[in-house]
Amino acid sequence: MGSHPAIAQLRQKFCYQVAFVLTDGFTQYEQISLEMEEGSLPKSFYENIKKLDAVSTDSFFFEAFWSYLQKEYNKCKDNIHKLCHVQWKQDILKEDQVLDYLLVPFQNASDEIWNFIMDEVNSMQCEEGIPEFCKALSLYYRSRDNDVIIEGLLAFMRKFPNYRAPNELLGYTYYNMAMWNNAIACFERVQQEYYFFHEDIYWMLAWSNGKIKNYADEEKYYRMSYQLAPDIPFTLNNLGYSLYKQKKYLEAKELFGQCLYANKDLPYAANNYVRVLIALGRNADAKKFVNSKKFKIAKAIQERVKRLDDHNVRLNKKDLSVKSDTIIESDSDTADLFGITSSEDEIKRCQQLSNEMQLEDKTKYQRFSNERSPLEGEINHQQHPNERQLESKTNHHQPLNERQLEATAKHRQPSKEVQLEDEVKHQRFSNERSLEGEIKHSQPLNERQLEATAKHRQFSKEKLLEEELTARIESGMQVFGKHLKVYKRKGEYGRQYNIPVGRLDLLCEDANGNLYVVELKKDSGYDDVYEQITQYLAWFEQSEKFKGKKVYGIICLNHPTQELLSKVHADKRIRIFEYQISYTEL
Repeated sequence: MGSHPAIAQLRQKFCYQVAFVLTDGFTQYEQISLEMEEGSLPKSFYENIKKLDAVSTDSFFFEAFWSYLQKEYNKCKDNIHKLCHVQWKQDILKEDQVLDYLLVPFQNASDEIWNFIMDEVNSMQCEEGIPEFCKALSLYYRSRDNDVIIEGLLAFMRKFPNYRAPNELLGYTYYNMAMWNNAIACFERVQQEYYFFHEDIYWMLAWSNGKIKNYADEEKYYRMSYQLAPDIPFTLNNLGYSLYKQKKYLEAKELFGQCLYANKDLPYAANNYVRVLIALGRNADAKKFVNSKKFKIAKAIQERVKRLDDHNVRLNKKDLSVKSDTIIESDSDTADLFGITSSEDEIKRCQQLSNEMQLEDKTKYQRFSNERSPLEGEINHQQHPNERQLESKTNHHQPLNERQLEATAKHRQPSKEVQLEDEVKHQRFSNERSLEGEIKHSQPLNERQLEATAKHRQFSKEKLLEEELTARIESGMQVFGKHLKVYKRKGEYGRQYNIPVGRLDLLCEDANGNLYVVELKKDSGYDDVYEQITQYLAWFEQSEKFKGKKVYGIICLNHPTQELLSKVHADKRIRIFEYQISYTEL
């Protein structure tokens, strides 16, 4: 091995991969075993670092990272300095560099290391916005308040909209706050991935669209995720359930049957298989399947099946053909039980489809690759295998919360959802792996706990007022005397809408396409709200994007001052409303 002509490049590649494995998923380094046993990963990492040329590309990074893991902080800082001012002395520091070599590897570092990194970055030639980017990422890794994180990321993105990573982090924060439309908008804007793999983003887009009952897009994104990574648990089951919700019962039946044959996504796929048989009127088949006892079926479903008659609705031959693009081979007995087509031609077609979809997708894309394919509707997963992470050392398909986002991750996990039945499994990025169900986030605020004692009938936080108003608009209720919709386009959503001059609480539109900038305040202690909303209106009136649109302002607060009322009444573009919270005994 030592005489291999490309040994230096191989050692460097190996060290890259190990650094990726140890930092992937935002793990806490103190939880990593660094025992230097013969043949262990840390031992191999250390040995290969020592055999690299002392001035070779990235040797300073490897030494800095290893010193950090060993808690030799002075040596770590010395090598970071060499990395910045020796190796990169002629470079302009860019987003990928600062993420790959500084922010991600040292994300769990103490303030001593982080402050040192910030000083080094500030002393270098940088792409515009890099120092501010470092501050935004520091806030993201360290803050335990999601609202503070969102404000920090949005403020950075207003000044530097072309950075890629903040969109992913913002989308993931919204996703874990169950703000589904905001998460969708962020992930739709991702053109090149950094933190997440393509299949992860598609999976989150699918789940989020399902939560807002956009089943067509839910289906589309589950298919895209499955095409890239068919081994992700519960994708096939969730895709089947999306089809079931759209009453595409035969296609859903096919997918659930495949899950059962492969013994995957259980017990959810088994329960769903019975559900779809019932929906098809195949009562006798449902009884046969449940009575076979090959799979564990929920008691409620078993009782439901017992009450059914023994009749099977007749299905047309043309309706029985396989319509799914995600097929696996099955033997005749299994095909008979699950209702999967098993002709020789069909099996050959299944094999061909399976091979085509899985050809390039056995390994994982790694963060240190110089080529990052754009996240487009067409899947093109063609990174070289050597530029992907070592699958033997890390599990690519572990939920990201199981590769935790630093110590703050526990404050950014998805809300626990009410367990209904077993239709859909929420596997991605959730330690709880809770099932799909309604969540409190989408209920009107008066059905949730209010801090009713705060300032007598006032919302304790503007965010609560924002949630209440958004819920009313999205449910189709009339607000402010109008039927409005939250502004929504691909990659855009009107709640917490970001424009260069600030963040709007809500951007809405009416049936005629007129826009409404809604500014919410929980009480009267905001004397600048008029100046704030007029600044927003001025930006829209000058924007090329919204040219020709009529734009109006709405201020909603509690106990407005007379001065504010006078300003608003003199401006025909703006209306003001006072909210009230009342409790009526029945």
